[in-house]
Amino acid sequence: IQQIISSSNGIDYWKQKIQSALGYNLGVMTEFLSDLELIVGKQPNPPDLNSDETLARFNKTIIDFVNIFSNEEFPIVIFLDDIQWADISSLKLLKLLYTEGNIRNLLIVCSFRDNEVD
Repeated sequence: IQQIISSSNGIDYWKQKIQSALGYNLGVMTEFLSDLELIVGKQPNPPDLNSDETLARFNKTIIDFVNIFSNEEFPIVIFLDDIQWADISSLKLLKLLYTEGNIRNLLIVCSFRDNEVD
């Protein structure tokens, strides 16, 4: 968020790009990443859905959000240390980003300590 705020493209450029990509799911992202409101302003809460629909909406929103920023000029690297402590939901999200997100210019690097788990 700080990098976007200080970007040479300006906040209006990123605000429009984020709003265009996320649409009505923007409120999902600001609930998850509250500092995003510094760019896009306060967003309405997303409508309540059942648990499966909520998870599907969250996953789609994360993929769309990462796609906003991943490009050839500025590839994204996500480094996760101690992945052995990750919960199942986080691992499923990582798998989704890697296999089904259709995200280009994304590198996910994970490290783990096999001596810390059975």
